[in-house]
Amino acid sequence: MTQTELLIIGGGPAGYVGAIRAAQLGMKVTLVEEKRIGGTCLNIGCIPTKSLLSHAGFIYGLKHPRTGVNISSHTLDKNAIYAFKDSVVNKLTSGVETLVRSYGIDIKSGHASFTGKNQVKVGGETIEFKKAVIATGSKSIMPKFMSVEGFSVDSTFVLEHPEMGGKNIVIIGAGVIGCELAFILNSFGSQVTMVEKMKTILPTEDKDCIRAVESSLKNKGIKVLTDISVEKIEKGRITLSNNELIEADYCVVAVGRIPNTDGLDSAKAGVKIGEKKEIVIDNNFKTSNPDIYAVGDVTGSIQLAHYASACACRVVVEITGNKSPVPNINAIPRVTYSIPELASVGLTETQAKSSNVDYKVGRFSYAASGKAMSMDETEGMVKVLVDTNDKIIGAAVVGADADNLIVPFTMAIALGLTASELTTVVYPHPTLSEMILEACEDVHNRAIHKAGRRRS
Repeated sequence: MTQTELLIIGGGPAGYVGAIRAAQLGMKVTLVEEKRIGGTCLNIGCIPTKSLLSHAGFIYGLKHPRTGVNISSHTLDKNAIYAFKDSVVNKLTSGVETLVRSYGIDIKSGHASFTGKNQVKVGGETIEFKKAVIATGSKSIMPKFMSVEGFSVDSTFVLEHPEMGGKNIVIIGAGVIGCELAFILNSFGSQVTMVEKMKTILPTEDKDCIRAVESSLKNKGIKVLTDISVEKIEKGRITLSNNELIEADYCVVAVGRIPNTDGLDSAKAGVKIGEKKEIVIDNNFKTSNPDIYAVGDVTGSIQLAHYASACACRVVVEITGNKSPVPNINAIPRVTYSIPELASVGLTETQAKSSNVDYKVGRFSYAASGKAMSMDETEGMVKVLVDTNDKIIGAAVVGADADNLIVPFTMAIALGLTASELTTVVYPHPTLSEMILEACEDVHNRAIHKAGRRRS
């Protein structure tokens, strides 16, 4: 029997990050991963998707080059693009594994299942732990009525099969995953139709920003059908609730993800599972077994890699009793790597209204930014929400480099800063970051580069 101070089940962004932080704090750590270190994010999620999206953006640029640049033709080697994606994934996963081992963390390869309140079995080995963290992530949802062999596929299939480019594709679900896959497949020559049962794409995001992404989808020839559900799926065709029949080569099901608790035998450890297969936790990430914690997607909470990593760091600091600073998980940025990108943090305007929060809004358009104009990236806007004390409570950015522009707003919410305080910072010129200044000044009608009313 092997003994360890801390056992972490799952080697994704929650598991391996938590393992490293615990080792830094002096704990003896054992990390169990059934497949490859890095989890969904590094292997079949965030990283491979962004590798393909980087090519998608470049391909769109070739189709619509900058003024004065003429490109008569180009060829597309999808196999080479996917090979590049694989090389990025392999470099990162091997690099992360080397990093984990450098801290003296014992990595066990295999599936972990509980055999008692403080024991798990991995293969033929029994491991006894003092504390444990479950970080097994989530998996794609494939409803039974949508599952048709050889026709219905998930996001993982798309990321592993370059031959999908150039096909007739229907994507069910227009959330983050559906939108990102739509741009990838469309740029690779596929005819794409998106079907979303909600009234809008990206339903949890800011309405003003959603319009820019939806416009981009449609301008690229992607058909977007909202407020419509799927009635029936047969091989080669999909019947919608409005009786429309769509023929396709593949149906990509992107309707969400569920916690991955299969085979954990959590009941043997006294760990409660919820109705949606999530690990039930309290506000400190403790399960019903006081020696076992859970973080990340497996808890049914926010499905973001950086959130999972942050929660894991908080947990191991608590376990060790160390006084190290911990991440503020009350300000979690969200990014949809659409084209253009959409990023947000805190409340959306819709949420503020529905919660009866008194707020003000500041906006600034990319079209009025000198740097955006010089880049020929004038599609988009920066938007900030403040409360009655001018404290920033939400922000959204849609446009080039939105994933980086949302960071100062995230810091502002985490630190309790006001819009006025962000206007006291000097922003370099010419940069896209100046739009942060302008949007914050617009809250008080003081934006320099935004037309205003003349004073009498």
